[in-house]
Amino acid sequence: TSAWQQQLEHSVSHRYDGYEADRDQFIGMFGPISYHGTETVKMVGDDTFIVDQGKPQGVIRGRDFQQAFLSMWFGEQAVCQNLKQGLLRGFQHDGSLKYASVMA
Repeated sequence: TSAWQQQLEHSVSHRYDGYEADRDQFIGMFGPISYHGTETVKMVGDDTFIVDQGKPQGVIRGRDFQQAFLSMWFGEQAVCQNLKQGLLRGFQHDGSLKYASVMA
């Protein structure tokens, strides 16, 4: 959860009234990641569904949170500029794309 907290603080460029409450709700839905565990964020319509270790944890309603979450990947302070550019243009793997790990 501290990795999410640090990355959201560093990279999210879209802020709105209520962002802090939504961010805290989002972070609170995750526990420690287990070996081979997964954390899933799925956006459907205006809803953002959170799944931790294969178990649904909750929903954050509204497009504002979706825009904030996506700004972490596509905003000015994106998690990884190479990943951002690759996602925006489509990957053309030449071995040069380096993935950033989320800050722990």
